[in-house]
Amino acid sequence: MKLVGHRTFPAQINTWIVPARETACTKTDIAEEAETVPEDIKNLVKEVIEYTCRGFEGRPLPLRPWYRVLRTGDGGATFPLEMRPDSELVAIELMEAINALPAVKYLHKVARARPEISASLLTDAAGKSIHDERDAERWLTSRFLVPVIGVYLRQAGAFVYDDNLAERVALQAAREAALPVVDFTLVAPLLNASMKSVQQVEFTSDLILRPVSEEELESWLNDNQAFLPGDLPVPFYQLIAIECCVEARYSQQKSEPIGQTDAQARTDGVITALRLTSGRNVCAPFFQTTVHRISYPLRSYRSQRAGVCLPDQPAVIDEALTERLRGLWQRMTGSPNAGKVRLALSRWNNSFERRSPADRLIDYWIALESLLTADSSQEVTFRAALRTAALLGGSGTEKLEIYKQMKKSYKVRSDIVHGRPIEEKKIWEQAAQTQEHLRQILLKLLESDQPIDPTAAEEWLLAEA
Repeated sequence: MKLVGHRTFPAQINTWIVPARETACTKTDIAEEAETVPEDIKNLVKEVIEYTCRGFEGRPLPLRPWYRVLRTGDGGATFPLEMRPDSELVAIELMEAINALPAVKYLHKVARARPEISASLLTDAAGKSIHDERDAERWLTSRFLVPVIGVYLRQAGAFVYDDNLAERVALQAAREAALPVVDFTLVAPLLNASMKSVQQVEFTSDLILRPVSEEELESWLNDNQAFLPGDLPVPFYQLIAIECCVEARYSQQKSEPIGQTDAQARTDGVITALRLTSGRNVCAPFFQTTVHRISYPLRSYRSQRAGVCLPDQPAVIDEALTERLRGLWQRMTGSPNAGKVRLALSRWNNSFERRSPADRLIDYWIALESLLTADSSQEVTFRAALRTAALLGGSGTEKLEIYKQMKKSYKVRSDIVHGRPIEEKKIWEQAAQTQEHLRQILLKLLESDQPIDPTAAEEWLLAEA
């Protein structure tokens, strides 16, 4: 296809991100991938790439500060500064220049004439078709052509036209244009968790627990798109302490609105299982979603948790914990007692976001009452303490100790809700003990292969007598 006449590009080129060059392609690779690709779309994309390179030829890519994250053997890290190309303003310049090309109008006509390509390229973030001609052309430019040029520049490293590379990138873009399905990866970085002697924990083929790479930490540290300068999702000292993450992969139709997925719920399930098995406040301060496709409204975006992530001793994920963690994650939906613990699990998770020990203790008791005293509102203290002892105690002495502790805990809980004065140290002590008893009850119910009725605990004690 003949190149459309050049036009003068703006002199101000401000930003474009260009990471390290990717592996160069070969003509053999291109020939193998050329099958079933819309040839006219490929040629149009290639034309726009060439037009851009010719128009910007000889102009340097401006630089921005970039902090590296290099782990040291003693658990620390260094942060050398280097300069890297930036992207935002040059993307705007490119969009304005490219949008006036006849190739864009022709691409719009080609896409509109083919339902499968129209569904892929002319569908907005809500999954709705873009009908207005001008809006559609600007959408094609900003959400398809400019990102394609970004892919080219990341590999070329400069505004220099390489026909072989342009062919490769155009093939990829044209192939994606005909695909109705989009692949995603959701990453939930974990605070208060550390992986030891374990490289990866696989729950399903598309849900894993893995270490965080230095490149990921760098992208979060240097990100200036989702947050204002200095406005990181977590404090700097916590961000660099992140060692591992939960990763969920999923696919959805291009015509579906962004975010209609259970990926976050699946990652939350792993976090809950980690909290139960370790007793630590493992939490995800944000979720990072990456779209494995050029032509998509949002190629990488972040959603921040509404709650807070409070510091705690890290949960050490080793071989011993891994086996129990996998089993518990499966039992959280497959256990015959899963329905009984739903409210209690919700309160258990909520408690980790409470700064006040009084609020935590109240959450624990809401959870305990939903499990132990749902059959009656009478004699809550006695029945909850007795049933906890029956569920968790081994010897008679151990049962008696648990019974006494739970009665003390309920008294502190009553003092709190009725506004009676009480030392905070005492609240912390009772909250910690009650948390552990609640954790053990939840584990006992979820890890059991048989239905358990906690409200029938008195019968167990009588049967032992």
